[in-house]
Amino acid sequence: MNTMPTPLPRLEQLKPYAIQSPDRTIELKLDANEGPAVFDTNLLAGNKIALNRYPCDGSLETSLAEMYSLTNDQVLVTAGGDESIDRIFRAYLETGKKLLTTKPTFAMLNKYAAMTGAEVKAVEWLGNEFPVIDFINQVDDATSVIAIVSPNNPTGQVIGEPELSAIAETFPNRLVLLDQAYAEFENDAEKLTNIALSKYPNVVVIRSLSKAWGLAGIRVGYALGSSDVITNLRKVGGPYTVPQISLAIAEAALQQRPNQSIAKIRKERVQLAQLLDECGCKTISSQANFVLAIFDESPFDAGFVFRSLSAQGILVRMFEDLNALRITCPGDESAFKSLCATLRRILCPEAILFDMDGVLVDEGPSYRESIRQTCKFFGESFTSDEIADLKLCGDANNDWIFTHRILTQRGCKLEYEDVKSRFELFLQGDEHTPGLWNREIQLVNTGWLKSIAARYPLGIVTGRPRNDAIRFLKNAGIDELFSAIVCMEDGPRKPNPSNVRTAMRQLRVDSAWMIGDTPDDINAAHAAGIASVGIAAPQDDSVLATRRLLEAGASTVVANLQQLGEVLP
Repeated sequence: MNTMPTPLPRLEQLKPYAIQSPDRTIELKLDANEGPAVFDTNLLAGNKIALNRYPCDGSLETSLAEMYSLTNDQVLVTAGGDESIDRIFRAYLETGKKLLTTKPTFAMLNKYAAMTGAEVKAVEWLGNEFPVIDFINQVDDATSVIAIVSPNNPTGQVIGEPELSAIAETFPNRLVLLDQAYAEFENDAEKLTNIALSKYPNVVVIRSLSKAWGLAGIRVGYALGSSDVITNLRKVGGPYTVPQISLAIAEAALQQRPNQSIAKIRKERVQLAQLLDECGCKTISSQANFVLAIFDESPFDAGFVFRSLSAQGILVRMFEDLNALRITCPGDESAFKSLCATLRRILCPEAILFDMDGVLVDEGPSYRESIRQTCKFFGESFTSDEIADLKLCGDANNDWIFTHRILTQRGCKLEYEDVKSRFELFLQGDEHTPGLWNREIQLVNTGWLKSIAARYPLGIVTGRPRNDAIRFLKNAGIDELFSAIVCMEDGPRKPNPSNVRTAMRQLRVDSAWMIGDTPDDINAAHAAGIASVGIAAPQDDSVLATRRLLEAGASTVVANLQQLGEVLP
């Protein structure tokens, strides 16, 4: 019998490192806090690298030692800051020992600690002040490493010199890990680094070239500390962990300083926090290259905004346990302008646009029944469920075209005009037979709709012919609530965004939410640059419809229109 090797039991609690990656094109990647590309890609021009030789990091360590007024034996170059953390934990943690850190914090701290078998204790740090008393009170005999990320990831908060000194002085026999991967963005980080290195031999500082230097792709970080600590870290790592090309690029980059890029990002994070605060989100004062937006006091949750941004090609990092999004500042004027405009459209809609069928009116007894009866007339049988499933496949905004297509797919060779005429006969009726439109059922509560109209201008973007649309609205007594009614005759059918944009022009707004029941509605909204809310039509399987609408990029899916009021800002 074939068997597999048994891994350590502690691995059962671990998951591979992964971040959300939506299944769509991403134009602006702001989820991993990479810095903007600030250095000439031709950094190595004229620099011949012997690729047949193992790399030597001595030259880069010398440059870093000079930068921080240290000796070479106080500097260790690693494959990103992550390898520094891994080495520290392997050197100072094991089963029976404890790591004390904060929550939230950089995810890899918990992961690397778990790999050693050590226990992790965490103190909450979500206020602006570091909880130094609570932190000190959590240290016990088993605590061997104290880890502080400052600026913190994902909050951007920083620890002050008095708090760090209190911890380092109170526990001189514990290793204090100060992760300063984002230090360049902090207002006075170098002072804290210098104090830590000059006064406290039990503090080891981690820095990186991934963030402010914009060199995440070369994976170069480094640890700074006492020669004894750095010697121990050398013992627990492999040789040659950083490629020679990366070492050469890092050394060339250190000859410059990304001051202009840092200044841009500091300005962007202030403006981004202001925008988020104006739109009803809670933010924490950040000194990193990102802002954490918490949605506990907002009508919609982080998932809504995450999906809305993703649909517009902007990827950020979601923290479900915090109901928060971490948004990296791009450090680029055009990209930042696009980010802010998209956030404002999502968080502060100026109008609400409705599809009609399946949203305001149950068209199952009218339009969908006309589809079914037309198909039956031409010798093909479709159940209501089959029609519903086909509708959810998309490109189903014009029922004449949809009916002709599904008949063609069944092998019927029919003229489009013949199918359209028969469909209209069933829907509109004649002098002998009442039209199926008489069976339509209003889905929206008139009082509720009036309450929404009192807050927002309302518009309709429908694939119905204008006469059909106006007839329903007048019969329902809600026609005067809509300031824009855009119909089949006004432009290309959805998912083309033309009619969505037409409705917004008529309403004189730059932002809106689109409410629809099909992928065509959702895709039309995205193409127009606005957020979308899905709703399952009465004839649809709610589970399947929800999945299809979310796959299309709906920010959320509501069971009925009344639930929409719960997420509107």
